[in-house]
Amino acid sequence: MQGRLRRRNMKKAKRAGSRTRAEKLVTREGALHVEGRGAGKVLGHLRANRSLLLPAKNEKSRYAEAFGSVSKEGPTSRVASMLRRSHDKGDGRATYALASWYIHGVVFERNATKAAKLLRIAVKRGVGEAMYDLAYSYEIGFGVPKSNAKALAFYIAAAQKGDKQALNEVIRCIYYGVGILKNRELAFLIRDVSNCPA
Repeated sequence: MQGRLRRRNMKKAKRAGSRTRAEKLVTREGALHVEGRGAGKVLGHLRANRSLLLPAKNEKSRYAEAFGSVSKEGPTSRVASMLRRSHDKGDGRATYALASWYIHGVVFERNATKAAKLLRIAVKRGVGEAMYDLAYSYEIGFGVPKSNAKALAFYIAAAQKGDKQALNEVIRCIYYGVGILKNRELAFLIRDVSNCPA
């Protein structure tokens, strides 16, 4: 039943000419977050390997309820208040979702400072995805003072959690000397040992 519904939604969205809309209708991953990466542009991306941000199948929480609601009705102030209550109870996933909404101006007015504050809280609550986004924020100065050293530290922390894109950013930082002394040999060594496409 669900497969048929997904195919029908995909066809409907493709007829409307919107690939992004089609993907959001089909995947649960697009429900709370905007696709892409990079603060201010496309921060808050849920990739296929970000299963920790998805609620469990039988999970009964405000976050799971908000996740289901946004899939049906889209981002609304009602869903935002559900996420806020979940954030207040300590759910880092809701904190990360709210941060991405502040970054993109979804429901809330776009606010880089609030987004960065929420990203810091999400990092403390163990949301590894927030580490990458906070690193990028520090690198470009989005809502926080620009600091290449802090950006590199958060890229490294995210890479240690298994974020392959963060590992590529660590390699880039070492290669070009962003937040660290330039060391091309070390960058190539890390790339070769980790089998990262550079």
